[in-house]
Amino acid sequence: MEVSAIILAAGRSSRFGMPKVLHDFNGKPFLRCIRENLQSAGIRDIVLVLGYKAQSYLPLLPERNFFRVVINEHFDYGQFSSLCKGLQAVPKTSKGVMMCLIDQPHIKAETYAAILNAGLKNKDKFIIPRFRGRGGHPVFIPAAYFEKILSYSPQHSLRDVLRDYPDNVEHYEVADEGILEDIDTVEDLNRLQSRYS
Repeated sequence: MEVSAIILAAGRSSRFGMPKVLHDFNGKPFLRCIRENLQSAGIRDIVLVLGYKAQSYLPLLPERNFFRVVINEHFDYGQFSSLCKGLQAVPKTSKGVMMCLIDQPHIKAETYAAILNAGLKNKDKFIIPRFRGRGGHPVFIPAAYFEKILSYSPQHSLRDVLRDYPDNVEHYEVADEGILEDIDTVEDLNRLQSRYS
């Protein structure tokens, strides 16, 4: 268990109109898409962070046993508060974390693997994937920064942390345009399903 993953899925999905954590992408649950690609890349320890209506969604989660589920009761603070909640559940032996978004089920296994390898080679660096010079997700976070991240208040963002440690940020070019896109609306879903069918 060298590296863990944290899937952030605590938001309200208000623009999408339904819970993304329970939805499908080309006939396969978002969660399964992400889980299978993470596992193909060599990451098997996966923390899933829920928030909005978590207790209602828990019994309905596809493949729940593959994840360690934690609940962020302060999900309205945003993604950073969910990241912190997830980090608290990561094993002490983990060398880093792949921070994933629930609304990116289209990220390829080879993209996860490339970011993971870059992270393991640069042990004290945050790895931010880029496509044609634009940064996206998922982000690799080295274990050396877990405690530092947890020292920030929930109202902060990961961008605040990266701004405070600019020398420890590595931008890594990937061939996957999907790192720039997430599924905010049903229109986004339809467009990306067609592209990645």
